[in-house]
Amino acid sequence: MARYNTVASVTTQSGAATLSTPAQGLFTTLTGSAPFTVTLSSPAVASGAQQGFYNNTGGAVTLQAPSGNIKGPSANTASTFVMQNQSVVFLTSDGTDYILTGSVAGGFVNVDVTTTYTASASQALWVNTTSGAINITLPASPARGDTIRIYDIANTFDTNQCQLLRNGQVIMGQAGDLQITTEGAALEIVYSNATFGWRIFTI
Repeated sequence: MARYNTVASVTTQSGAATLSTPAQGLFTTLTGSAPFTVTLSSPAVASGAQQGFYNNTGGAVTLQAPSGNIKGPSANTASTFVMQNQSVVFLTSDGTDYILTGSVAGGFVNVDVTTTYTASASQALWVNTTSGAINITLPASPARGDTIRIYDIANTFDTNQCQLLRNGQVIMGQAGDLQITTEGAALEIVYSNATFGWRIFTI
């Protein structure tokens, strides 16, 4: 039977880690430079315990089950679950798997872009190309579900384009950069995997 009498109620984890037991903290704030992966303790060790995680990294963090799966409506019954920036999730172990028992969606970090820029997941880029075309480099190692928003804040993409540099990943299935030349463009791109890459989700 698991013991929780020595569990710290709140803790912080910076960067990638493997949590050996629930004594790492029942509510963990994740910090550091995302993306990275946090491997949970074994579901057998954590049986019956609820663990909460808050992503305060500015990017995406992947929670990895060392055995079994993470189950829930949005977890899609997989061994990993991607937390977007500023999101909160609660997981409860049934001894075999982790069950997603609660989640709060995260928001986007607003960034004003007026020159060459390297984007991160969960950013809303307010791009002003009044002074000239701007190249935005997409993350080199994105995780599934990573999302970035791009806005033509000055309505000048038709005069000075915004170009998304793919950084080794495909965009809309194509091995090429994406030129945005529509005045007033506003779009959201979401990463799938190495095969399908970035997809335009909304326009």
